[in-house]
Amino acid sequence: MILIEVLALAVAVIILVSLSLTKVSSRIGLPTLAVFIGLGMVFGQDGLFRYSFDDYSLTEQVCTLALALIMFYGGFGTNWEKAKPTAKVSVLLSSAGVVLTALLTGVFCHFVLGVGWMHGLLVGAVISSTDAASVFNVLRSRKLNLKHHTASLLEVESGSNDPFAYMMTIILLSILNGDANFWQMLLMLLKQLIFGAGIGAAVAFGAGYLFRHVSFDDDSYDSILMFGVAALSYGLSAYLGGNGYLSVYLTGIILGNMPLIGKKSLMQFFNGATGLVQIMIFFLLGLLSTPSELPQVTLPGLAIALFLTFIGRPAAVFALTLPFKSPRAQQLLVSWCGLRGASSIVFAIMATVMSPQTPPQLFNTIFFIVLFSIIIQGTLIPLIAKRLDMIDDSADVMKTFSDYTEQVPIQYLKLTVDENHAWTHKALKSLQMLPQTRVAMVIRDKVQLIPRGDTEILPGDTLIVAGPAFDGSRTGSLTEMHIAAGHEWCGRALRDINMDSGRLIIMVLRGKETIIPDGQTVLQEGDVLVMNESRGAVSGIEGARASAQKQRRFPFNFNWTPAGKKNAAPKPSTEESESGQEDEAGMTAAPEQTDAPDTAGKPAQEAPQPALGDASDDASDDTGTPPHLTENGERAAPDATGEPGAENDPGASCESAPEAAPACGVSEAVPETAPEGPGALP
Repeated sequence: MILIEVLALAVAVIILVSLSLTKVSSRIGLPTLAVFIGLGMVFGQDGLFRYSFDDYSLTEQVCTLALALIMFYGGFGTNWEKAKPTAKVSVLLSSAGVVLTALLTGVFCHFVLGVGWMHGLLVGAVISSTDAASVFNVLRSRKLNLKHHTASLLEVESGSNDPFAYMMTIILLSILNGDANFWQMLLMLLKQLIFGAGIGAAVAFGAGYLFRHVSFDDDSYDSILMFGVAALSYGLSAYLGGNGYLSVYLTGIILGNMPLIGKKSLMQFFNGATGLVQIMIFFLLGLLSTPSELPQVTLPGLAIALFLTFIGRPAAVFALTLPFKSPRAQQLLVSWCGLRGASSIVFAIMATVMSPQTPPQLFNTIFFIVLFSIIIQGTLIPLIAKRLDMIDDSADVMKTFSDYTEQVPIQYLKLTVDENHAWTHKALKSLQMLPQTRVAMVIRDKVQLIPRGDTEILPGDTLIVAGPAFDGSRTGSLTEMHIAAGHEWCGRALRDINMDSGRLIIMVLRGKETIIPDGQTVLQEGDVLVMNESRGAVSGIEGARASAQKQRRFPFNFNWTPAGKKNAAPKPSTEESESGQEDEAGMTAAPEQTDAPDTAGKPAQEAPQPALGDASDDASDDTGTPPHLTENGERAAPDATGEPGAENDPGASCESAPEAAPACGVSEAVPETAPEGPGALP
């Protein structure tokens, strides 16, 4: 029990320290993965904590599964439309480029370092692939916007070249162990490719069908299902002799470019999961290393790293991209961006575990090369890109990832239309909508329709109305309040509650019912209030007029007039104002004879529709909403076009368009249950 508690405490410390150090590393330009490795070395047997860890087999198994998850996320996050222009070059570099790099490195190790042919080729195979985690980390964290689709090229290459390095490593280990001949190696290669590609594609299309036809009550189950799909793709392929890395990458890239519902939440889940996995991998590899032994491999490791950086990788890149007439600057940058990372160390661990013929210093040598690559190459990538004039200020590197979404400030409202609604049996083009809003979708009998101007609204239709969102990130926040038995607000109408001017109840959750409240809504035991708490808010007419002197008002009036209420009402008395007889939106309570929605959000009996545009008291109307104010605090009269009050004063726009009166008599936005009858608001 004590061991479990100590382990949990250690994991917590490692994660918190790792995340804290990422801030430091980003400021000095050091890749965060190098920080995770360094933290592992601090905890290791030569570090401050002197923890001895040398379980290569456990590390290999854990890191293999972690790499599979990283490769799935690499494929799932690939935007194929952005990657398509450079797909041929990327695939060529990830296949032939890996083989050529391994051969050149093997030749260098044999003739320069005096290593045997098989051992030299094994070093080349292990170190030949670029690391997806390292490349993604640098591109995303530094937001490198590169010309000529270079970011997409690097993304696809680094995500797809591990399978080929893995196959070469397996073949060379079989030869070293003396248990493979030509036909066996050919059969192994075919099984790796056919099973890997076939199973990966089959699992992807099967999972895509499942996601389109099966829905869960809890959206979090989608993430669990996707995690299981990734595990199935890798495990089934590897079990049958295929290439699990190739399979899981193909599954990811196919699923990632399907139109899946809830894809953004899936990307957020895997982004967090792979971030945690990367911390675990690089920390574990640093923990496994022995820094005191690194001086023994410094010279050969540095020689191989320099050869790879300045000769081996550039030779392969220039040879394979020459037929495509790639720009010289792009060739140089791609050559420099061949980062080595966790995959190379994992392959070195695999070689150490699987074959007794593996050189004893292979792990330390590869570890040194990876450190050099991440720290030196990774740190200098932004500088090299700038020197080569490869930075494209008009591009966005995040668009090369399929989880990228434009920051569109739009909100949606839902309205269900009944037989008595003012919009029933009317074409969309004949409706008088609020400025800058439109019907984005019509749901009819569970079928989604893309609306056009001549689309007729029928009873039972559900309309999805889109409009600009208010960015209140700096002005307030949403909080929840639970109304328990004995709470001072329990059993009271909102108009009778005196609260701070900077607080507004915008929603009441009552069981499974969602209520958009007004002044007459009575709070009940068990209600959950969703409140907007704003900083620097003002309340009432005088506050609005004072504020109008200092700043420009937001171009929308969110305090729309509820259906069935008059536009004009007598000015409230001073006693009423002081006693808090205003509703939650700062609206004065309506007269008792007014038909208004009841506390359950259901409509009352239909009342005669008043003539919209009647003159109202300059100080206030029934809603308590201040009229559109001029710079001097006076109400602006609308002109023929409905300006200046058209956008801010619903009544003003209706004066210029009396035929639109039913559409202008709007109430609050109702997400689930809306008031019925003419003039009900979406």
